[in-house]
Amino acid sequence: MEQDDVSLYVELTKEGAQRCEAELWQAPKLHIRKDATGWLEGNVPRSDIPFLAKFIIGLGNEAMVTKPPELVNDMKRLLSEIMDKYV
Repeated sequence: MEQDDVSLYVELTKEGAQRCEAELWQAPKLHIRKDATGWLEGNVPRSDIPFLAKFIIGLGNEAMVTKPPELVNDMKRLLSEIMDKYV
């Protein structure tokens, strides 16, 4: 693993897996189960975390990030900023 890479793991519902199938950049990291659910797994550059945070937030309840914690924290920060706009 490169020094600037982090290990990614995201569980996906059927809809989440379908939506990820349309994203060619994810193809090597996307795994689909027989029941059509899936997961994203692999190493990603740490510099991709801001992009991934926005992408995964866009999947809503169809995705659940397990790792890396930096991605979870970035998503929480973004969601907090969004919530603050509507207070």
